[in-house]
Amino acid sequence: MATTRQLVLRDEKGLSLVLVAIILFSACAVMALVVDISYRHIAKNELQKAADAAALAGAAEFINPMLPPVPGEPLVAVPLAEQDLLDARTQAVRFALENVATKIPVQIFNSGGSELTPDNDVRVGRWSGGSFTATLDPALVNAIQVRTRRTADAKGGQGEVALFLSKFTGWDSMPVSAVAVAGLPFGMSRSFAFCNAIDPTTLSQSLCGLSEPRVMTAQQGAPHETSFAWTSLLSQDTSARTVRDFICQETADDNACNQEVYTTNGENLSILRDFESVFYNPTYDARHKEITDGVVTAWWLVVPITDDCPPGAQGTDADPKWVTQFAWVRVRAVCTGTGGTGCGGHNAPPNACDAYPSQTMVVDRVNCFPCSAFPANTLGRTARLLD
Repeated sequence: MATTRQLVLRDEKGLSLVLVAIILFSACAVMALVVDISYRHIAKNELQKAADAAALAGAAEFINPMLPPVPGEPLVAVPLAEQDLLDARTQAVRFALENVATKIPVQIFNSGGSELTPDNDVRVGRWSGGSFTATLDPALVNAIQVRTRRTADAKGGQGEVALFLSKFTGWDSMPVSAVAVAGLPFGMSRSFAFCNAIDPTTLSQSLCGLSEPRVMTAQQGAPHETSFAWTSLLSQDTSARTVRDFICQETADDNACNQEVYTTNGENLSILRDFESVFYNPTYDARHKEITDGVVTAWWLVVPITDDCPPGAQGTDADPKWVTQFAWVRVRAVCTGTGGTGCGGHNAPPNACDAYPSQTMVVDRVNCFPCSAFPANTLGRTARLLD
């Protein structure tokens, strides 16, 4: 007959086996959850990439041809029409399908509506103030929103993302979705800024309303009405490398209205050389350039007007400048007057700078507007992801 001590030991062994079983089951459940959450993260990333690609493809359809130029007026594109909105939606659906998530082609649906519903994953609208608002008015549209998903209500039988191990705990699938917004919001060029003031020592005409060539310089001490400064807009990094990257990479514009911008202090030949190089490159932002026989003769840019003069003055804390105006500016020539070629692979053609001093820029049209008149129906130069 078993003693009391033996009975106690036998009970303890049985309890230990139960505890071990519980611990093993819990460990397996946690491991399964970790594996499946990681798998869901992969699916999320793949869906996000598909949404980004689809949104960018759709936004590219907003890039219309330019209207015939009006002498002295900025180059503008053909206004968007309902067909452009339809083409943008169609391209988004097509490009989404060229991507896969969990080895399944990403399928999105377009019903033409202005809301995201089980039957609609694409809508067009306006990006303003950091947010997207759906609208079907072509005069207001500047962006497109795309949703990719693997959810229970998704059409096409794609459903939720199936799980590997968690199904043994009764959790068979997880919903996954992603949203992207891309567009061409109107903004200012990350290149140069100026201030609209008359220097009391010269009493020359201010830049706003300019209708004849004027030589501009970033040299310190130059009169306000002939002074400009290189700007990184909202970025506080105003190093030459950063400004050159903005110029060379055709970085999308940014809306700096009613905000502070940051500018460089004084001349920088390397920046000017790159600006000259992209100015004379006929393929760089060609839609906003006047080109004759393959030679660039003018470039229209939207630039900020700083409230403080001179625009490149530096004080403490990077000395940001407040912007309450912007201008359409036509640049006629950029002249470094030195050897070397910038990032755009081009230099000023022969005789283009014969009448101008080196290390200068020449503008001959400046149309200024208050930020309150920021145009609602003018698109930016480059399609980019917004959200």
